[in-house]
Amino acid sequence: MPLAKTVNDVVLFAVELAAWAAFGVWGWHVGVGPWRWVLAVFLPLAVIGLWAVLAAPTSGNRLTDPGLFAFQLGVFLVGAVLLALADRPAWGWTLGVVAVVVVVLDRARGSARA
Repeated sequence: MPLAKTVNDVVLFAVELAAWAAFGVWGWHVGVGPWRWVLAVFLPLAVIGLWAVLAAPTSGNRLTDPGLFAFQLGVFLVGAVLLALADRPAWGWTLGVVAVVVVVLDRARGSARA
């Protein structure tokens, strides 16, 4: 496996983790009392569950492009917006820009599996 593809795959995985965490950060930011915990824990778990069904490489129901591309980029960019809404605009911009770059590079290299 060429080094560039390996690096892109690692960064793509890091973006996935960051996007999922962004949902929790936003939930913590907007939640009050016990709802803070509910949103911070279960919102990311719901997104992870959707990801497992629709985007995981081993899923039997995995989307194919262009649906997979839209779903991945959508989750990443929603996470970026949620970070900005949670008073973390620099994190949001960073996540958004890195997400677009790695997803586009992934597709340009033909890495997305159908």
